Amino acid sequence: MLRVTHVEIEITEELVRDLVRDQHPDLADRPVQLGALGWDNQLWRLGDDLAVRLPWATGSADALLRKEHSWLPTLAPRLPLPIPVPQRLGEPSERFPRPWLITTWVPGTPADRIPVTRARDAAESLAAFLTALHQPAPSGAPAGRDRGGPLADRAEGFARGLTSATERGLINDPDAVRAVWHDAVTAPQWTGPPLWLHADLHPANVLGGRRNATPEQRPELAHGQVGAPVGGDQQDPVGQWQRPLSAGASVGDGVPAALGEAHQPAELGRA
Repeated sequence: MLRVTHVEIEITEELVRDLVRDQHPDLADRPVQLGALGWDNQLWRLGDDLAVRLPWATGSADALLRKEHSWLPTLAPRLPLPIPVPQRLGEPSERFPRPWLITTWVPGTPADRIPVTRARDAAESLAAFLTALHQPAPSGAPAGRDRGGPLADRAEGFARGLTSATERGLINDPDAVRAVWHDAVTAPQWTGPPLWLHADLHPANVLGGRRNATPEQRPELAHGQVGAPVGGDQQDPVGQWQRPLSAGASVGDGVPAALGEAHQPAELGRA
């Protein structure tokens, strides 16, 4: 039997089956298999079209799962790409003392594992997704977890991180990095309403479709960070820095430029 252990919580195939059987017995006959290990959650496939998300590695994952359950069904219909949509909420119990979700499963391959053969199409597809997401959030929308808002608020952490990375030999030209940071941090401040934000556009959080060009949100990682930031949408274009469509799509492929050109967020309040 497959077992994955982290800290004091042991999540096994048997545990997942028991949880589903206890709280959602109509789904108990579906096959269960490990899908992926995320930073906050484990993802176990439940049949062909569903998945079980269970928190394991961080204490903050419980609140994030409840946030997903409350808000993703509202966001999903207006987005041009499929995202995992929570279907059921599992409550803490003697078997597992934390909340968990049953969500839809979105097929695909993480973009950090496949090449991008149609980079501009992929960039435009991702930009369309961000344009649809970066809209004013309603009152009561959850705040992002230390994401969003003015970059100046992150200056101290940036300086520490850059120093550490440089000392470890991970950055060859720290002055070039500082120049880019300066350009970003001195950009006009957002003066409009809070916008919905993804806030974790890492390549592993984007799926390549059958054409290897259309990105989709990866279910096991994508949505813990969704929230309405204090500022605007400055955080999400960070995906350009991380080559969001695959490890094989470099800056020279024109992906960042295409993404920037196609991304058209809400213009309310822009200087």
